[in-house]
Amino acid sequence: MRSLTKPDLVEDHLLQRQHERDCDLRTLELVKAGYSGPIPPTSEVIKLNAIAPGLGTRLVEDHLLQRQHERDCDLRTLELSNDDAKRKEGWLRYAGRGQAYGATSLFAFLLAAVGALLLDHPAVAIAFVSPAIVGAISKFLQLQAEGDEAKID
Repeated sequence: MRSLTKPDLVEDHLLQRQHERDCDLRTLELVKAGYSGPIPPTSEVIKLNAIAPGLGTRLVEDHLLQRQHERDCDLRTLELSNDDAKRKEGWLRYAGRGQAYGATSLFAFLLAAVGALLLDHPAVAIAFVSPAIVGAISKFLQLQAEGDEAKID
């Protein structure tokens, strides 16, 4: 084992600094060269691997992982939108059922009011028809409000 003298240490230091500058210049050249697309061309990947072993390969692997993540996010979004569509479909089914119940109760109120009128009880007829009229008016006002909101959006 030889002992290093001061000139040897200085020379080693200068060689190390020269190597670092060369690496910096190569990196700058790669950045200046630029490229289009998600990953650099193979020649650039090889140059990156020469600068820092595994750097180019890591860049490509990171890109592939990012693309897989984006695909997973897209699939998750599609699944959520399909779930939303199913929920809306179920909601519409329930809303339709509610409208059927409302129409049936309206028909029953009107039938009871006609029966009360036939039996000569007009006050009872008015009592049966009043909820139906109030319900019809509230539904009309609700539809008007929804129409106004749609115009605002």
